[in-house]
Amino acid sequence: MLGFTDFSIGIVYLLTIFSGLGCLAYGFKNWNKGDEPMTERDKEWAEEEIIRLSIVENYFHQPSCYTKTNLF
Repeated sequence: MLGFTDFSIGIVYLLTIFSGLGCLAYGFKNWNKGDEPMTERDKEWAEEEIIRLSIVENYFHQPSCYTKTNLF
């Protein structure tokens, strides 16, 4: 099968190709999903993360790239 000495090696190569094609099909199907508008729950979560990051930033004395101005 395809010049391989063992049948199982050929099966593995074919399964690899088919799994890659399956990933491509899944990606095309779900290309733009998840572009919903931001909800109040999302905003609350983001504000909690800003607070958590500021605590970590103060502890390690390293500035974070996540600030309230570039999240919203």
